[in-house]
This record gives sequence, structure tokens and C-alpha cells, in this order.
Amino acid sequence: MRYYTLENTRKEKIKGGYKIYLNNSVESFSCHFHEYYEIEFLISGSAKTIINGMEFDLKKGSAYILRPTDLHEFIRLPDTKMYSINVHGNFFDEELYNEFINKNTFIVTNFNENELNYAISLCDSMQIFNNSSRKDIQAKNVIDLFLNLFLEKHSDVVYAKTPNPIYDAIKFINENFTKNPTLKDVADYIGLAETYFCRKFKLTTGKTYVEYLNKLKTDFAKRLLENSLLSVTEICFLSGFNSISQFIREFKKATFFTPKEYKTKIKNGEITM
Repeated sequence: MRYYTLENTRKEKIKGGYKIYLNNSVESFSCHFHEYYEIEFLISGSAKTIINGMEFDLKKGSAYILRPTDLHEFIRLPDTKMYSINVHGNFFDEELYNEFINKNTFIVTNFNENELNYAISLCDSMQIFNNSSRKDIQAKNVIDLFLNLFLEKHSDVVYAKTPNPIYDAIKFINENFTKNPTLKDVADYIGLAETYFCRKFKLTTGKTYVEYLNKLKTDFAKRLLENSLLSVTEICFLSGFNSISQFIREFKKATFFTPKEYKTKIKNGEITM
């Protein structure tokens, strides 16, 4: 297993709602994570990627979609050529997004030749509209087609089709939980009264706002404990907790171990990821 230090765990950002680019001479990237979603697929060559500690061999047609804060590293091999799309959650169709987040994982898959050609044509169309006043509309359409392509290959989740503003809140929370948004922040973001938001959020997710937020923080902290050499204190604040005592309390509630105990057990092979 590869472990990471704070110095080579980078936190990447993008300006605007999305970014798309064709990489003809892909470089290797050390461990990093984003505040946005990332769609990538190989047009030619081969590579390796490590996502949350799991290693994948990539080849022509290999594709993956990553959530915000998925820890990943990219190791280039000769002749790697790939498309990358970085996108914020508000560019996804609500129904498709709901299906994706219900999976609660990143997706790694392989496109066949027809699917690969289709994916390339989608990216090419986005670049054609790059300087157009309608580029955001075109980008949303293309990104929805991409997400649908991924989900068609992993279509085991039934999702709600009724419009629900809570899904906009979930997008916001998933992308910003390390900034520790308050309940009021999120309720204001989707234009609902706090009391109504609390009730609607619990009905939709089965969790209170605080429970949902703390689970995101705890899950991210677990990934850092499993895959990095960061200290418990560094992981605490990088995950969005306000204090060490809060971090230890919430982590133990979720795992029955303190963060230090969990890291030791991972190191000794007593817990499998």
C-alpha cells in the first residue's frame, strides 16, 4: 500500500462550473483530491491509478468518475492519451446525480470501441462550443450523457424521479463538507426555511443534517487514515472537524475506535479496507 504525507496530498480547485481538456502528454500526478467531480478516460496507451488506496491498471477505453475528496494518484505509462472533465455537481441532472450518489462510491469501468468513440465525440462537441455563449448549456447536456453512459454500465440502483430541492442541498454538502457548512448555510443555499429543510432532509436521506455531514467527514477521515501518513490532528482539520475532541467522539461513534486506534489496526492488518 502507498501512503501519503501532507506535502504531496494536493487539494485541486477549478474556476467556473467545469473544465475539459485533452491530454496528449499526460504527466504522473501525486496523491490529491478535488472539490469537484472528475471524469477521465484513456484514448490510447496505458496507466495506473490509485483511488482511496485501491490500484487499477488502465488501458485504452478505461474510464472512471470520481467524487469530491476521493484520494487518487495517477501514474503515467508510455503513450498515455486521455480526456479529462472536471465538473461541479450543479452541472448534473438531478435524477442522474441522485442515482450516482446512491452508489456511494467512485466508478471505474471500461468502454468498448463504440462507447469510446461516443465518449470522444461528446468531448469534441464540448470543445467546439467552448467559446460560445451557450457553452454551459451544451456542457450540461454532454455531462448528463456521460453520467448516463457510466450508470448504464452500473445500473443496479433505483432512484427517485420526483423533483426534490434536497438533492441540490446534497450536492452542495458533498462538495463543501470539509468547509463545515452550517445548517443555515445549506438551507439558505436552496431557499428553504431551516425547520422545513431539517424535516425534508431527514425524510429524503434518513439522516439528520448533522448525522449526514458527520458521516461525510468521518468517511473522508477514514480514507486519509488508511492511505496517508498524515497525523490525526492534520486529518481532523482537513476533514472539516472543528476540534480534536469532536473528531475523536464522532469517529469512535462511527467505527468504535479512536482515530489513533483505527490507524494502528490498519497498519497491523487487523482491519481490512
